[in-house]
Amino acid sequence: MADAVAKHEHINIKKSFFGLKETVVYNQTGSEVEVKQIEYTSDAGKQLEKLLKAEKVKDILASIGTIEQRPMSNVRLDICVSKDRQFLALQLFNYYDLMFHPVTEPRIFEGQEAELVALVVL
Repeated sequence: MADAVAKHEHINIKKSFFGLKETVVYNQTGSEVEVKQIEYTSDAGKQLEKLLKAEKVKDILASIGTIEQRPMSNVRLDICVSKDRQFLALQLFNYYDLMFHPVTEPRIFEGQEAELVALVVL
């Protein structure tokens, strides 16, 4: 997913401290982007997969109930989110064969859509 985020037209990666530290910034708002990994129940994983593969996210958001997080699970969501929640990138993974494998391609949301999706997954 890092590759998809780095190539996005509204993302800028700034290097500082002699190139040892990198900061990812969403150019539209100047907000710094944070990376998170959250694990969910298997049922929540099915809902997240449905959300990430949907063409019209607003229609799916209305039908999704509570998405239950779990500290240790076989379903993981990688998240890049700007501090102001105007940029959101998500990719879903399942754990099998002793490692996490992607279930979906990275999906990027911006603006109001990013805020709505962030309310559900964070």
